[in-house]
Amino acid sequence: MLLAFQKIDSCGEEFAIKFCITIVKMSVIKGILYFRLAVGNYWECSSSKIVQFLCKLYCVMYITVSTYLNFSDGLAEYGLKVYNDAFFFFFFIINGAIAIWNKQEYFTRFYSGIRTVDKIIHFKKPNSAWLIAYLILIAIKSAGNILVFLNLKFILSFAIQMADISKTVSYLPSVMIYEMLWSRMAFLRNWLNSKFIHGNLEEKQFCLRKFLHLYKTLLDNVTKVYNILVLQTFIELVYHLTKLLFDTHSSIAMMLSGNVTLRISLSILVTSMLDFVVMIIGPLFLELTLHEYDKLMSLITTELIQCKDRTYREQILTTLEYLEVRPPRFTVWRIVTVNLKLVVTIVQLLVTYIIVLLSFQF
Repeated sequence: MLLAFQKIDSCGEEFAIKFCITIVKMSVIKGILYFRLAVGNYWECSSSKIVQFLCKLYCVMYITVSTYLNFSDGLAEYGLKVYNDAFFFFFFIINGAIAIWNKQEYFTRFYSGIRTVDKIIHFKKPNSAWLIAYLILIAIKSAGNILVFLNLKFILSFAIQMADISKTVSYLPSVMIYEMLWSRMAFLRNWLNSKFIHGNLEEKQFCLRKFLHLYKTLLDNVTKVYNILVLQTFIELVYHLTKLLFDTHSSIAMMLSGNVTLRISLSILVTSMLDFVVMIIGPLFLELTLHEYDKLMSLITTELIQCKDRTYREQILTTLEYLEVRPPRFTVWRIVTVNLKLVVTIVQLLVTYIIVLLSFQF
C-alpha cells in the first residue's frame, strides 16, 4: 500500500515537472494567441474538430454576452453614449467575425515562413520590450476606461472592459508581423555589413546572393498574408480615426457645457489618445523597416562604388535594381501608405478639427 502511494506521489511530481517545463517552453507567440482566444478572438489552436467548435462557440458567446450586457438596460437613458457604444460594438463584432473567418491562419502561415528564415540566418530571438510596453499601454488604457465608466453600473462597466480588451488585442498579430519584418531586416543589414567588411570577393558574392534570396523570402511571406493584413489595417484606421474625432468632440463639448466633471472629460480624451498610441505601433515598425531598407540601399551602393570586379559589379547592380523595384512598403490597396507620415496626417486632421470646433463654439 505504501509503495502504491509512493508511485502515485512520484507520478504526480513527474507530471508537475513536465507541466512546468511545457509552460516554460511555450513561446511568447502561443501565449499571446491563447490570451487573445481567452478574450474572444478565435484561433485554431487544435486540429480536433470538437475543440475548434468549442472555441468558436466560446468566442461567439463572449461577443454576445459582452454586447448584451452593455445594451441590456436600454438605449434612451445614456444619450450621446449610445452612439459611441453602438459604434464601438459594431467594430467589436466585425473583429470577432473576421477572427472566426480567417482562424488566424495568416499569422501562423507568416510565422512558419519566418521561422524557416530564422534557421537559415541563425537569428536569435530579440527581447520583447516592445511587447511589454504594448501590454502596459493596454493596462493603462483599461484603467482609464474604469475612470470614465466609474459612475456606471458594475455589469455595464464590466461589459465595456471585456469588449475593449478584446478589441485592443485583436490587432496584435498584425503588429507582431510588422515587428518580425523589421527585426529580420535589421539583422540582415548587420549580417551583410559584416560580410562586406571582413569577407573576400568570393564570400561577398555568395553572401550577396544569399541576402537577395532571404530578402525575397521575407517579402514573399508578407505577400502571402497581404489581403487579410490590408483588411484589418483598413478597419483599424477607420475605427481609430472616427473614434478619435468622436471622443475629442465629446470631451470638448462636455468641458464647455459643464454638464459633467472635468475628470470624466479628460479621462475620455486621454483614453482616446492612448488608444491612438497603441494603434500607431504598427506604422512605427513599418517606418523602421523602411529605415533599414534605406540603410541597405546605402550599404550596397557604397559597396558598388568600392568594387572593381566587373562580374561582382553586375551582381550588385542586379541586387540594387531588385531592391528598387520591390521596397518593403506597405499600402492599403495602393491608396494609403502605412507609415509615420500617415500618423502625422491624422494628427494634422485632428488639430484642424479641434480649431474648427472651437471656432464654432466661440
